[in-house]
Amino acid sequence: MRKAIKKIGICSLLTLGVLLSGCGGGSKTRHGLEKVDWLPSSASKINVFETWGLANTKIYECSIPEKEFRTFASQKNWPLVETNDVYVIFRHVLRLEPLRTINGAQINLVPHALFFERKAKNGGGITVVYDLETKRLFVDSSNR
Repeated sequence: MRKAIKKIGICSLLTLGVLLSGCGGGSKTRHGLEKVDWLPSSASKINVFETWGLANTKIYECSIPEKEFRTFASQKNWPLVETNDVYVIFRHVLRLEPLRTINGAQINLVPHALFFERKAKNGGGITVVYDLETKRLFVDSSNR
């Protein structure tokens, strides 16, 4: 009986270790891509950070004409709201220069944007910001 409990305990610890390690996950950052298969063909200058494993995350930005972005957003069921002064907090993960300098401070601020956000109870979800001035799309999506 004692050996069976010890075996169950060891198996439980091994399973927990695999789960906590992200099930063989990893991450990858890519800059300056011209095309990816999951964005419209009109998207360009694509920067991507991805993680995979237990928690899958995709943070990306790209240039895309507004008309094509609106079509893409509609296909993805992202109801957009026009708003001002949206901070693209997640952009630092891409390790790029800040979007703007305001009063000497470098920040990732979009002054005039189309915005969508859906958050899951587990902390995952998606945030979409489209800069109406620069025609640049910023997305942060995660399953956790």
